[in-house]
Amino acid sequence: MTDEYAELERLARRFPVARGRFAKGALQRTLLELDQTSKLIEAKPNKRRKPQETTKIYRDLVDHQRDLIGQVDVLLLHGMAVDADLATVAGYLRRTQYVAAHAEDLASRAHGAIEQVSDALAELAEFTGVMQSRLDRRIDDTERRLARLEARMDRVEAQLAADRSLDRILARWRDGSTYDGLPWTYAVTLLAYEVFAGPVGNYEMVTGDIDHYRMKLTAEVLAAGTPWDSRRPPQDVVSAAAGELGSGKFATQVSEWLGAGLPTELDGVRGELVTALRDRISGAVVNAVGEPRLTGEGFLELVVHEQAETVLEQRKKVWPSDREAHEAG
Repeated sequence: MTDEYAELERLARRFPVARGRFAKGALQRTLLELDQTSKLIEAKPNKRRKPQETTKIYRDLVDHQRDLIGQVDVLLLHGMAVDADLATVAGYLRRTQYVAAHAEDLASRAHGAIEQVSDALAELAEFTGVMQSRLDRRIDDTERRLARLEARMDRVEAQLAADRSLDRILARWRDGSTYDGLPWTYAVTLLAYEVFAGPVGNYEMVTGDIDHYRMKLTAEVLAAGTPWDSRRPPQDVVSAAAGELGSGKFATQVSEWLGAGLPTELDGVRGELVTALRDRISGAVVNAVGEPRLTGEGFLELVVHEQAETVLEQRKKVWPSDREAHEAG
């Protein structure tokens, strides 16, 4: 195990959002190196190169492609770890295929029986047609009922997984296993992203219910108290939090976990308040937050909403077909 990997494992146990950010960053670097090597080859395709130079260029290209495959595997494994409900989607597809095959078999056998009766008893053709229409309606009705049942099952399974995930994440946060040593402002912001990056966010994607777990997470965190009750300008809140966090390597890591250094297609669009918290410690220009004065509760509600929306946007980009399938069901 390399020192870099050991450091990642240590950080991931304390700050679970670190693993996903590391994987995205590594993928971004590999894609850049692959692009640079490809451009070198394409720049002068007819140029006669020394055998050693040609060998090095193609070796670099192969290495970059191998790194890319490795990073994609890491992202896939990470996705499986943080989103247990991918198994639910796969199960849904398997059940749907079974229902479709079963219905097709029923229809095929029914048509065969009708043809036999028609050939043997022509005088019963009209009666058979009526019975076939009734059978088709029954099959259609059964398929609709099965589709509704599948949708309800998916919702129940998604909610069970979300409940388990939320309870586990909150338990680790309450006992100080995660996000310890961070200012409350940054701790709850990262906590919100961790929650919605897993099965809780999948529940919102599957059901369209974006209120239940946002309100529940806010209530659970508020039960532990907030650092301030009076209303404060958002800029003051951001400045105070950044001052408490300080500067240096740790502050840089926190800004990366909030999306610093990643293109939009790998991270998504962060909300105004989360962006201000990130930019304040990453040295970027901090735009004004168009919000009124915030209490501690108001701050929490806003960052939970912004982080949940960021994750929901990410999911819609990656799995649009799943979302459309659930909505159609």
